[in-house]
Amino acid sequence: MDPARPADRPRLDARVTAWVIEQRARTRELELERERLRGELSASERIERAAQRYADRLEEKLAEARKREASLARALGYAEAQRDQLAARLGEPAPALPR
Repeated sequence: MDPARPADRPRLDARVTAWVIEQRARTRELELERERLRGELSASERIERAAQRYADRLEEKLAEARKREASLARALGYAEAQRDQLAARLGEPAPALPR
């Protein structure tokens, strides 16, 4: 069997050849689209992680602010109690609370 003999090779007509070429082009387009979507997914995941880190930092700041608020409320309560005690020692009426 001589490989150069035309009878030994399968025959492809022009339509099949065109179809194969189209399929290769379409496959390449799909591969490029897949890579583009992977890149978008990767970027989206990075953005999501950054947003989550930012949200975590905001939650930490909120917790710190709430602790400060509670501490200031305690200090204010203590100062008001001292004021009331001193006013009672001096025989003055307790000042009215602002509305």
